[in-house]
Amino acid sequence: MLVYLLSSPCWSTDSNFILANAQVAKGFPIVYCSDGFCELAGFARTEVMQKSCSCKFLFGVETNEQLMLQIEKSLEEKTEFKGEIMFYKKNGELAFSDGYSLDSCERSPTFFQLPLA
Repeated sequence: MLVYLLSSPCWSTDSNFILANAQVAKGFPIVYCSDGFCELAGFARTEVMQKSCSCKFLFGVETNEQLMLQIEKSLEEKTEFKGEIMFYKKNGELAFSDGYSLDSCERSPTFFQLPLA
C-alpha cells in the first residue's frame, strides 16, 4: 500500500511530508517520513516513526496554542486542516512557519498526508 501511495504523481520522496495511519485513532502514528522532512526537521527517521502526526515534537515557544488544538480536533474528526504554524527543528531553531496541510489521502482514506513547506 505504501509503495503504491509513494508512486503517485502527487507525492515525491524528496518532498517534505509524513504519512500517518488514520485507522489507529490513538495518536495517528507516523508510518512514513520523507528524506526532505527529516532534513528539514533535523530528526532521523527512527526518531519520527510512530510519533503522532499532530507533530507535537515540532512545537515550540512561539507555536500558537489555538492552532495546536485545531490540529488535534482535525485529526479526531478526520477533517482537512490548513494553516500557518510555527514549527521548530530538533535543535530548537525555527524551521518553518507555513504550509501545514492535513488531508486524508484521496486514494486511501486510511492515511493522513502532511506536506510541510
